[in-house]
Amino acid sequence: MSSSALNQLRNLAREVRSTLQEDEEDQFAPAATNLVQTTARLFRRRTNVTTPRGRGRPSFRHWRARLFLLNKPMSTLKEFKRDCLDNGFGPPGSGTVSLDRRWSLPQLEDFIYQCYPQHPLQLVGFQYAKCLKGAKRELQIVNSNNVTDLASTIRAGKVYIVPNREIPATQRTNVSQHELDDEEDLPTPTVSPPHTPSPPNELEDTVPLTDSPIETVSPVISFRRQIASIAARATIREAAEQILVSDEDESSHSNDVIATTADEIAHVDVVPLAAEDNDTLHLRLDTTEENVSAQTEPGVNEGLEHLQMFLGDNKELTVRRQSILTDVIQAYEDPQLVGQRLVIRFSESSIFPILGRILTHGTALTGVFPIRLCRSSVFSIIHGTPCEDEEMLLSDLLIYLTDFERQVSKTALEDFNKLTPRMINHLTDMFIKFGVSILPKADTFRQLMVNLARSEIAIKPLFLCTQIRQGILSLHMDSFWSILTTSDLKTLYQNLNPTPQTVVDKLQRDKEDLRPQEANTLYYLKDFVYSLNSDDLVLFLVFITGSDVLPRDDIIVTFNTRSGMLRVPVAHTFGNTIELSTTYETIQDFKREFLLVLHSQEAFQMSMA
Repeated sequence: MSSSALNQLRNLAREVRSTLQEDEEDQFAPAATNLVQTTARLFRRRTNVTTPRGRGRPSFRHWRARLFLLNKPMSTLKEFKRDCLDNGFGPPGSGTVSLDRRWSLPQLEDFIYQCYPQHPLQLVGFQYAKCLKGAKRELQIVNSNNVTDLASTIRAGKVYIVPNREIPATQRTNVSQHELDDEEDLPTPTVSPPHTPSPPNELEDTVPLTDSPIETVSPVISFRRQIASIAARATIREAAEQILVSDEDESSHSNDVIATTADEIAHVDVVPLAAEDNDTLHLRLDTTEENVSAQTEPGVNEGLEHLQMFLGDNKELTVRRQSILTDVIQAYEDPQLVGQRLVIRFSESSIFPILGRILTHGTALTGVFPIRLCRSSVFSIIHGTPCEDEEMLLSDLLIYLTDFERQVSKTALEDFNKLTPRMINHLTDMFIKFGVSILPKADTFRQLMVNLARSEIAIKPLFLCTQIRQGILSLHMDSFWSILTTSDLKTLYQNLNPTPQTVVDKLQRDKEDLRPQEANTLYYLKDFVYSLNSDDLVLFLVFITGSDVLPRDDIIVTFNTRSGMLRVPVAHTFGNTIELSTTYETIQDFKREFLLVLHSQEAFQMSMA
């Protein structure tokens, strides 16, 4: 029925309803009213309000993605060789895969492990990348929180899987259908379309999202992992058949070492002998009757005895505890090692004594002490005991805290009653972070801070400080370090610690009489130094002198008339000299350009200016 006809019926119903309202005494009025209501109800326009549809294109639950595995970390696809495609790299065997947009990153990683079971991606780790447009074919790492973010970033492009380390080449595993049917003991996985790679014609890419609650979907067992297991079992069966054949001719081949099946391999224990000391370990093969299984073939025992006969004298092998595997692999580069018995010694080498040598040698060369080291830790390095000076401990602890914690702690130390409830709660959280379960109070706060400083600054790093102390020469220790007291350390740090005023006092012009432009530039420099915070002040000293401490000699200021792109500060660290241009019109220009120089990495590179 057309819309015009429906409108005519509605108008007719309205006229009948108005006529009935005017003549309510008519005996046919109830029946006529019922007829009008029924007609209006039958021809009422129907609207579906239960399933509203938003604007725009519908969202889809699955994403047809094209995975591509690379063999090593690379920045451009030009480094990928086509030969790697024959070694299991590139796209998975199923081609395009279907990824559930509701997956988390761990679920996506499990799915990728299933797509490439022949590669140890779990061990090396990997990242996701996309290929940028252009002839260089550069790869850009993509950081995402879930599959939805990854799909919105890569869109229709390939998802490149970049391993963190190079993966060795492996051949693709091919297993016949007969071997698949023969393995009845394998569990049958539950097939789920979002998790099992399928050919492109079987993918469902047009399923819209519904309002149903999201279910947590876990990847299922991969058929590729089953295939690798089946191939391994087939290899074991072939080896078993060869063993059975060789058993028949055992009497004629008594000198051969017989290989047994996987269930008949002797469990040979590698046990340590009595060690000479705590850092020495002797290894031997224990082939006594108690440790060899009763099912072991007699030829295995004989073969093990022959192997032991080939071993010669003991050879000492020194390895580091933090890199045992690296040292052992390097030792086995010598082919003669397999013919000797091993005596393992663990090396206790540490980097901290080396730091002690650097500390004392650097101080002797430059005559400057590195004040970035904590004073309490330096005291422990010199004397080998924790620092007990409360003032020094509190000062070092405040440097160790964050900016807001430092501000609140200073306020509490000065007057605890000035703290607001928010500040007290923050101090409580700070104590909980350091393992202190006592509420801060006015009468005990200072002692709590002293105890916290003694624990964090003096006691915990004491072992490392003693290690650094071992690297300082006894001659240096007796002539300089041991004579430093607590007051000497405070004075030394105070004299070497730069402040805006002490740095300005070190600024000296290269001549007595200055022109007006040169005087203005020198004024700009001093005002600029006064405005620097502690971090930028250190950068200023490193830029001019190459050191972060206050220099003993003056800083010489010279002038030039460079302009444009050549108007930059030039520092000569060898002579503590800085060249400045006199073409700055305002102090704002001077500060802006000098700050850009201080925060530029190129400004701290050596050049022949």
